[in-house]
Amino acid sequence: MSKPRKQTKEYRWEVLDGLLAHGVPLTQQQIFEAYENAGLVPTADSGFLYSFQKDIAFFKERFNHAGIPGMLVVERVGDGFDNRYRRYYYKEPGSKIEYITGGMTDGEYRNLVNAIAKLQGTVGDDTFEEIRFALQSRVESD
Repeated sequence: MSKPRKQTKEYRWEVLDGLLAHGVPLTQQQIFEAYENAGLVPTADSGFLYSFQKDIAFFKERFNHAGIPGMLVVERVGDGFDNRYRRYYYKEPGSKIEYITGGMTDGEYRNLVNAIAKLQGTVGDDTFEEIRFALQSRVESD
């Protein structure tokens, strides 16, 4: 059974991107409150903090891959290493979701994989397998 729309990683990414796009530094607590307002309700066993930390790391990695390192600013405020004392924002205001999603959703990648499967027999077997494997790996890794 699939997750409701408001629980998918893509939706979480859209909400986080929208918050960071303002260029205003936000604390983790402010981001979590906005998540709750957007219908992403954390529960004790949901791994919500872990998902947030993974999303931040993923955003940074995608920006580095796109050649814009440092776009996501994570600054420490005050003493300690506690996440509550960090602020998050984009260095340049504006949505960056196209860098995060690569311009395609997982569903679009699956559709592309299915379309390429229909090409089997029309291109060389080695070429077909390379294309299919590359796309399938991307879908499964995300």
